Amino acid sequence: MDSRYKFPDRYIDNRSPSISGIIAGICKGELWLDNWEAPRLVAAYSYCVGGCGIVGDIGKISDSELLAFLETVFDDLRKNGIDYFEFSSEDSKIYDRILRLFDSGKIESEMEYSYRRSEKAALDGTLPDGYELREVNEAFLKELSCGKYANIEMLTDRLYHSWQNEKNFLEYSKAFVVLKARRIVGIIFGSARYENIIAVDIEVEETYRRRGIAAFLTEHMLNSCSEENLTVQWDCVESNTASRMAAEKCGFHLFKKRPYYWFGIS
Repeated sequence: MDSRYKFPDRYIDNRSPSISGIIAGICKGELWLDNWEAPRLVAAYSYCVGGCGIVGDIGKISDSELLAFLETVFDDLRKNGIDYFEFSSEDSKIYDRILRLFDSGKIESEMEYSYRRSEKAALDGTLPDGYELREVNEAFLKELSCGKYANIEMLTDRLYHSWQNEKNFLEYSKAFVVLKARRIVGIIFGSARYENIIAVDIEVEETYRRRGIAAFLTEHMLNSCSEENLTVQWDCVESNTASRMAAEKCGFHLFKKRPYYWFGIS
């Protein structure tokens, strides 16, 4: 992080590692500041989250300043082919102000659930025959660069959008993949970190679901993180019942829930 960015400590906390990690300069993402010398309002866009987290002293920002700040964010999102603005905040005053300034009839919302677990998991699951678990470490990344595996975008898209480089990923994060015939078919990926909290992103290709792969990956991620005194955070929206049930089945505890909002900016 450029040393000229002087963020008050209250702008950064471990409730949202995906956002705080970017602001703290640990993770990769888009960052907007209302004032480069003494920021009062900060928006951080996370690739894996797919939206913006907003923090700051909203009481010090006038409506016209807030609109000008958001228009800068909108312009950059449009340049990147994103025609909607999705946002959340730990401060209800921030989203209350934003909602008041825009047409409420065009704003959609949903609750987001955040689960956490720091304890080890019992390794009860097994993979079907022909499947292989691999940790994404330096050796695996070297194999990846040699073209040994198919569907590598499932990993590389996350890695290079969430971390500055492989070195940062290896230092701050963790990931495991499941292979089938040298194809990546499932992944659990540490997409962000702040302090000792790692936010994870989980995906299994549709063809390979309902085979226990997600649970198997989760167990190994939990155990690996627990050995380093790290807590795993699992975020999902209210409508994603399958993800919520999976988190609860894997022993995660509900940490918080909050609304997030989105509306078109095209």
